[in-house]
Amino acid sequence: MQHYLNVANNDGSFNENVPDSDCTPQSSPGPSQDISDVMALLPSYHTAILDDAIGSFMPGKDLDMLSISGLSPIPALTDAGYEILVSKAASLVSGLCDLHCELEASGSAVRRPYDIGEVENVFCAEKIRFFAAAFFRLTHVHFPLVHYPTFGVPETSSFLILAVTIFGASRCAPFKHTVQAQEFTALAEEYIFREVHRLNTEVPFELALEQLQTIQAAVAITNFMINHNDWSLRERGRLIRLPTLVYSVRLFKLAKRHRPLTLDWHQFIFNETAARVATLTAVVDWNQARMCYCPPNLAVAEMKCSLPCHRELWDAPNATAYIVAKETVDAARLASTTIFNKSIADFLSSLMADAWPLQGSICHLNLTLESLSAASFGKIAQHIHPLI
Repeated sequence: MQHYLNVANNDGSFNENVPDSDCTPQSSPGPSQDISDVMALLPSYHTAILDDAIGSFMPGKDLDMLSISGLSPIPALTDAGYEILVSKAASLVSGLCDLHCELEASGSAVRRPYDIGEVENVFCAEKIRFFAAAFFRLTHVHFPLVHYPTFGVPETSSFLILAVTIFGASRCAPFKHTVQAQEFTALAEEYIFREVHRLNTEVPFELALEQLQTIQAAVAITNFMINHNDWSLRERGRLIRLPTLVYSVRLFKLAKRHRPLTLDWHQFIFNETAARVATLTAVVDWNQARMCYCPPNLAVAEMKCSLPCHRELWDAPNATAYIVAKETVDAARLASTTIFNKSIADFLSSLMADAWPLQGSICHLNLTLESLSAASFGKIAQHIHPLI
C-alpha cells in the first residue's frame, strides 16, 4: 500500500506529468519529528483543538486504518467489505459503459481520451480499495466529508464510491492503473452529475441517505475538479458543476438543517452528513470567490446549518462508541460557561460585531478546525463582496 502513496504530492496539487513506471518506487523516508515536539510549541488551550488533526498523521493509526484486512475501521478495506465492493464495482462498470455508449450515440465530444475497454480493470474491487485507502490517508484528513466507519457497507452509494476512487487515484503514484483511473475523470463526473440532475428534477418527498451520498459524491468530485492542474476541469467545475451543486444544497435545504440532539447513531450520521455537505460546498464556493474575485453562489447569511461536529463523534466506529463519545463531549460543553454559536452565519456575526458578545470560557469541543476553516473562507468572501 505504501508505494501507492510515496509519490503523492505534498502540496496538495495533482501531478499527472510524472513518467509511468511498472516497478515499485524506492523511497528512503527521512527522520521523523516527535509529534510531542510540535505540540510543545503551541499554547495549551490551542492543542486540544488540534489533537485529532495531528493525531490523524500518527503512523500507528495508519497501520490499522490503511491495512486491507479485518483490522481496518473502514468497512471497504475489510474482507467482508471486499465482497460488497465487488457488486458495487459491477454496478459502476455497467453504468459507466452505458453512459459511454449513450455519449457516443449522441455525438457528444469526449473531453478526455480513455479506453472504455479498461473500465472493468480499473474499477475492480481490489483497485477501488487501494484508491479509497489513499483518499482517506491523504485527503480525508483535511476535511472529513465522508463517514469512514460506514464507507463500504451495503447502503453506501455507488456514486460516492466512484468519487472517492477518482479522488484517491489522483493522490497515488502514477502507475499505469492510477493514470488510467484519472483518465476516466470526465466520464465519472458526468455519471455523478447526471444523477444529481435527476434528483434536482425529480425532487423526492424525503431525502434518503443514499440520495444524500450522491450529492456528497458531487461535492467531492467538484472539489477535486477545482483543485486539479487541468484548467479545463477547473473551469468546468467552477462554471458548471459548482452552481448545480449549490442548487442542490438550496433545493434540499441542507444549509438550514440543524443537527438535533439524538442517541440514534444512524440519524446522527444523516444529519451530520447533510451539515458537512453544505459546509464544504460553501467552503469550495467561497474559496473560488477569493481566487477568481467573483461573487460567491452562497451567501454567508444562508449558512444556518449546524457547524461540523467534533471528530470524536464523527469517527465513532459504532453506535455504542458514538453514545460514549457524545456523553464525553456533552459533559465538556456543559462545563463551559459560554454557549457557542450553532452556525457559520451566527459565528461570523459574533466575530464581526463591534463588541465581543461571548463572555466566559469557551470549551474547545465547541469548536472544530472545519468550523474555523469555513468561517475564515466565509469572512474573506464577505470582504470581497460585502453585500453577501
